[in-house]
Amino acid sequence: MENTSTIYNDLNAAQKEAVLYGEGPLLILAGAGSGKTRVVTYRISHLIKDLQVMPQQIMALTFTNKAALEMKERVSKLIGSNVDRMWIGTFHSVMVKVLRQFGSLLHYSPSFQILDTEEQQKLIKTILQEQGLDKDMYDPRAVIQAISKQKGRLLTVEQFYEKYPTLTKCLDSTAKLCFPFYAEYQKRLLSLNAMDFDDLLLNAYVLFVNYPHVLELYANRFRYIFVDEYQDTNFAQYNLVHMLSSKHRNLCVVGDDDQSIYAFRGADVRIILSFEEDFPDAKVIKLEQNYRSSATILQAANNIIKHNRKRKAKELWTTAASGDKITYYRALNQQDEADYVVETIKKSVQQGQEYRQFAVLYRVNALSRNLELAFLKAQIPFHIFGGLRFYERKEIKDVLAYLRLICDPKDDLAFIRVVNTPKRQIGTSTVEKVLTLARTSGKSALEICAEVSRYPELQKAQNKLATFARLVADMRRNLQNPAFTLASYIEYVQNESGLVEEILNQMEKGREDSAQRVENLKEMLSDAVDFVKQAKFDTLDFTDEQLEENDLLAFVSRERKAITDLSTAPVKTYDGKAADLSLLEQEALKRTTESDSEAESLRQRTLLDDLHDYLEMTVLNQAVEGENDGNFVTLMTLHAAKGLEFDNVFIVGMEESIFPGVRSLNNIESLEEERRLAYVGVTRAKKKLTLTATAERLLYGSTTYNPQSRFVKEIPPELLDEKQNETSTDNYDLFQHNDRRHYGSAGSFSFGNYQADNYNSNKNTVAYSQRVINKGVQEAMSQLHKISNNKKTEIKLTPLAVGKSTNELELAQLKVNMRVVHARLGHGVIKQIEPVANDAIVVIQLDNGESKRIMAKAAHLQRE
Repeated sequence: MENTSTIYNDLNAAQKEAVLYGEGPLLILAGAGSGKTRVVTYRISHLIKDLQVMPQQIMALTFTNKAALEMKERVSKLIGSNVDRMWIGTFHSVMVKVLRQFGSLLHYSPSFQILDTEEQQKLIKTILQEQGLDKDMYDPRAVIQAISKQKGRLLTVEQFYEKYPTLTKCLDSTAKLCFPFYAEYQKRLLSLNAMDFDDLLLNAYVLFVNYPHVLELYANRFRYIFVDEYQDTNFAQYNLVHMLSSKHRNLCVVGDDDQSIYAFRGADVRIILSFEEDFPDAKVIKLEQNYRSSATILQAANNIIKHNRKRKAKELWTTAASGDKITYYRALNQQDEADYVVETIKKSVQQGQEYRQFAVLYRVNALSRNLELAFLKAQIPFHIFGGLRFYERKEIKDVLAYLRLICDPKDDLAFIRVVNTPKRQIGTSTVEKVLTLARTSGKSALEICAEVSRYPELQKAQNKLATFARLVADMRRNLQNPAFTLASYIEYVQNESGLVEEILNQMEKGREDSAQRVENLKEMLSDAVDFVKQAKFDTLDFTDEQLEENDLLAFVSRERKAITDLSTAPVKTYDGKAADLSLLEQEALKRTTESDSEAESLRQRTLLDDLHDYLEMTVLNQAVEGENDGNFVTLMTLHAAKGLEFDNVFIVGMEESIFPGVRSLNNIESLEEERRLAYVGVTRAKKKLTLTATAERLLYGSTTYNPQSRFVKEIPPELLDEKQNETSTDNYDLFQHNDRRHYGSAGSFSFGNYQADNYNSNKNTVAYSQRVINKGVQEAMSQLHKISNNKKTEIKLTPLAVGKSTNELELAQLKVNMRVVHARLGHGVIKQIEPVANDAIVVIQLDNGESKRIMAKAAHLQRE
């Protein structure tokens, strides 16, 4: 136990003021790394040791069990006695105590059970079955999320149906999804004497409202109430805290509005911002001295966050040295970016640092793919914190299983995974019968499905199994389609299998991770492009002499340098038609003379060969395991990094439309949350911060040229040490052109109405050049084909897109309220366009009254 007379010597002036503050509401605005936990625990100690407050009169609410445990341990050490009589715990654990005591008033016995997520889903499935509802229309996980949202709004069953008396009056998708289930679900919970996690807050609130004497009992008992991470509170938590503190008004909340990044979980930054409106007599104390990061890192963080309008003014500072400048690396592409991260870490480890001192942060999970591959290649141990490795993600494993079954129709393990994925109403017992028949007959499960009419025991599922077998057979036949590349074929399988449609349906039903799953599927296309590119690089090495043997190839060779920097080189043309030289080069390198044995070998290589090798690569990469002694590089999203700190932090993908994300660019509130996320990421670094961006990036299957993130621009140049790929200076000009594209405070990106600043009027910019190239590439290739007819070798150019109609609307042409035609769905009106993964999720209101979500690029929409 620390001596009372010396305990406060460890505190700075602001911390000491907060600890010794007397009665009344107190808001402690604790900046990142400012010692907020110390302040809370010291204040609790001060109340008990100096003011003789009884421990049982103190309640401290946290958001995680880990934070609660840490607080208990530190308070116990300070006061030198057990803290069991104090209520220190998460919101849910504290409300359990209340409900154990008085839940009988709500017809629960004190021994009520708390259901986990799996048990909740089983209960929803039971209701689905008993009520005869269409199982394909309702995803139990999404239903649970929808019910959770209503409970988070403190809507009981009675209040919900009062607000939404009929299904037609459910104005949002979560209410629609909740409507058939909420009443029956709550009835079942009560009959089981069970609550879910949301009930712990909702029922406590109902108890306090309906039985004021119970509220008075607790409000009288707890003279002092503390809330940690107050910026993360939601509506239900906010109400409970204010009810409990209503008697004594000694509410101390600790938080930082600049670190409010969980709006998607229900957190509302307005709660902490309006504290002084709720308590006009509140004392506000700012903790601005940082004990974590160097002065340079803090200056960068301050300069980023000050651009937010809705915030409490504060500025982090430190007595520590300035430290290293922030490295800003301008990479050529995503491989160069990943290689730079890996090489920097390798050098640092060689100089005595440990892998555990490094973290790599990214805005979206899809960015982890190139990093994972680079770390695997360099044999550097790494761990994906709070997530799965790329090839371990469910949607990726589903696609891989389809590809395995297409490659090898006898792969029964792949069959088991995908025969009912997405759901085709092929039950487990039917699958077992198919597998049994396969084993006894010596055939594969897929062969049994193809011959299903021969097996009476499969009669009930005959059509479904036969349809699945035809689907796989059709996809296998399309391996012979010369228009497919590996990436476009994988995209075809993703769509044809129904996997994308299933994810979009789950989005309609309220599943919150749907957009991220779409992004992962799109990034799989980048993976395929990279794989083929690397395979060609490893196996194809034309010499200058070989190139000179063919005039066309010689032309491509001469133009190679010009096309590496579109920002300075004029667009090459034939008869005034723009030519995409990179595509021409790719086509030309695919085909050379009949006598060229290397090219002959290349021409004989099939898409099936590429697919086999790709699958082999994914398996090998899944099999590699890092060290398990805890000494590894941590990879994680910026959201997952909150509350953590590392000596060295890399934040990759610092580009507009990635960070900040494209979906936030037209919304001030979303953009401000993105900026708070950047602030959180920057302040995770203690000694060294590195930011990276790329001149061009292959992401979600498409190459993009994004300007640098506004968050980099908001850092004073004198704090940055700018670097670029040492082997080339070309990317510097590329960045200069990209960065000249301006953006307003809310951005200018919008589908169907591109603003002028998305394409600079300077025709030498990369973005403009690519646009011109795409328009003229077909004509240019036609011209080139005519030229080649005069040569000995006939060069056959394959289509650039599979099944693309000349009447098909481009993504940029789609607009809300536009009438369109879909080949399968028919006529309808576009009601919503949500950008995602270089594509868009389009909501179409069909003329038959149905509403459908589709991926824009795969829909091949035409104007009506």
